[in-house]
Amino acid sequence: MAGKGNPQNLTNAGKGRKKGSINKTTKLAKEAIAEAFERLGGADRLVEWAQEDPDNEKVFYTALLPKLIPVQTELTGKDGGAIEFEQKVKEDADAVASAIAGLVERARSASLAEPTQH
Repeated sequence: MAGKGNPQNLTNAGKGRKKGSINKTTKLAKEAIAEAFERLGGADRLVEWAQEDPDNEKVFYTALLPKLIPVQTELTGKDGGAIEFEQKVKEDADAVASAIAGLVERARSASLAEPTQH
Protein backbone atom coordinates (compact mmCIF):
# COMPACT_ATOMS: atom_id res chain seq x y z
CA MET A 1 0.00 0.00 0.00
CA ALA A 2 1.58 3.24 -1.16
CA GLY A 3 0.55 6.04 1.20
CA LYS A 4 1.64 9.49 2.22
CA GLY A 5 4.29 8.21 4.63
CA ASN A 6 5.42 5.38 2.37
CA PRO A 7 8.87 6.02 0.84
CA GLN A 8 7.81 4.01 -2.25
CA ASN A 9 5.33 6.75 -3.22
CA LEU A 10 7.52 9.39 -4.85
CA THR A 11 4.82 10.98 -7.03
CA ASN A 12 4.41 13.90 -4.62
CA ALA A 13 8.09 14.23 -3.73
CA GLY A 14 9.29 17.84 -3.77
CA LYS A 15 5.84 19.39 -3.95
CA GLY A 16 4.76 22.13 -1.58
CA ARG A 17 6.71 24.39 0.75
CA LYS A 18 9.57 23.10 2.80
CA LYS A 19 8.80 22.65 6.49
CA GLY A 20 9.31 25.93 8.33
CA SER A 21 9.24 28.11 5.21
CA ILE A 22 7.15 31.28 5.36
CA ASN A 23 3.88 31.51 3.47
CA LYS A 24 4.10 33.96 0.53
CA THR A 25 1.15 36.03 1.79
CA THR A 26 2.59 36.18 5.30
CA LYS A 27 5.95 37.29 3.90
CA LEU A 28 4.34 40.04 1.79
CA ALA A 29 2.28 41.25 4.75
CA LYS A 30 5.36 41.43 7.01
CA GLU A 31 7.28 43.33 4.34
CA ALA A 32 4.40 45.81 3.88
CA ILE A 33 4.16 46.41 7.63
CA ALA A 34 7.93 46.91 7.88
CA GLU A 35 7.85 49.40 5.00
CA ALA A 36 4.94 51.30 6.55
CA PHE A 37 6.79 51.39 9.88
CA GLU A 38 9.84 52.96 8.21
CA ARG A 39 7.77 55.43 6.18
CA LEU A 40 5.90 56.52 9.34
CA GLY A 41 9.18 57.39 11.04
CA GLY A 42 10.50 54.05 12.23
CA ALA A 43 11.91 53.61 15.72
CA ASP A 44 12.30 57.37 16.28
CA ARG A 45 8.59 57.93 15.65
CA LEU A 46 7.66 54.96 17.85
CA VAL A 47 9.65 56.44 20.73
CA GLU A 48 8.08 59.85 20.12
CA TRP A 49 4.60 58.28 20.15
CA ALA A 50 5.32 56.36 23.36
CA GLN A 51 6.50 59.56 25.05
CA GLU A 52 3.47 61.60 23.97
CA ASP A 53 1.20 60.04 26.57
CA PRO A 54 1.70 57.72 29.56
CA ASP A 55 -1.04 55.49 28.15
CA ASN A 56 0.94 55.11 24.91
CA GLU A 57 4.01 54.10 26.88
CA LYS A 58 1.98 51.55 28.80
CA VAL A 59 0.65 50.13 25.52
CA PHE A 60 4.23 49.88 24.26
CA TYR A 61 5.38 47.85 27.28
CA THR A 62 2.25 45.75 27.75
CA ALA A 63 1.04 45.12 24.19
CA LEU A 64 3.85 45.74 21.70
CA LEU A 65 7.01 44.59 23.49
CA PRO A 66 5.57 41.21 24.57
CA LYS A 67 4.95 40.41 20.88
CA LEU A 68 8.73 40.00 20.54
CA ILE A 69 8.85 37.37 23.28
CA PRO A 70 8.11 33.86 22.01
CA VAL A 71 4.94 32.37 23.47
CA GLN A 72 5.82 28.78 22.65
CA THR A 73 9.13 27.00 22.89
CA GLU A 74 9.81 23.33 22.43
CA LEU A 75 12.43 21.35 24.30
CA THR A 76 13.19 17.69 23.95
CA GLY A 77 12.44 15.69 27.06
CA LYS A 78 14.06 12.48 28.24
CA ASP A 79 11.75 10.40 26.07
CA GLY A 80 12.41 12.55 22.99
CA GLY A 81 9.02 14.24 23.16
CA ALA A 82 8.40 17.96 23.10
CA ILE A 83 7.85 19.84 26.35
CA GLU A 84 5.49 22.78 25.92
CA PHE A 85 5.30 25.61 28.41
CA GLU A 86 3.40 28.22 26.42
CA GLN A 87 1.33 29.54 29.32
CA LYS A 88 4.35 29.97 31.60
CA VAL A 89 6.21 32.06 29.01
CA LYS A 90 3.12 34.20 28.39
CA GLU A 91 2.70 34.79 32.13
CA ASP A 92 6.39 35.70 32.42
CA ALA A 93 6.14 38.10 29.48
CA ASP A 94 3.12 39.82 31.03
CA ALA A 95 4.89 40.04 34.40
CA VAL A 96 8.02 41.56 32.82
CA ALA A 97 5.97 44.06 30.81
CA SER A 98 3.99 45.09 33.89
CA ALA A 99 7.16 45.45 35.97
CA ILE A 100 8.80 47.62 33.29
CA ALA A 101 5.69 49.78 32.96
CA GLY A 102 5.67 50.24 36.75
CA LEU A 103 9.33 51.24 36.82
CA VAL A 104 8.76 53.75 34.02
CA GLU A 105 5.77 55.22 35.86
CA ARG A 106 7.76 55.53 39.11
CA ALA A 107 10.65 57.18 37.24
CA ARG A 108 8.25 59.59 35.55
CA SER A 109 6.59 60.43 38.88
CA ALA A 110 9.97 60.98 40.54
CA SER A 111 11.14 63.28 37.75
CA LEU A 112 7.92 65.32 37.97
CA ALA A 113 8.33 65.64 41.74
CA GLU A 114 11.87 67.03 41.47
CA PRO A 115 12.12 70.84 41.45
CA THR A 116 13.32 72.24 38.14
CA GLN A 117 16.60 74.10 38.15
CA HIS A 118 16.97 77.31 36.16
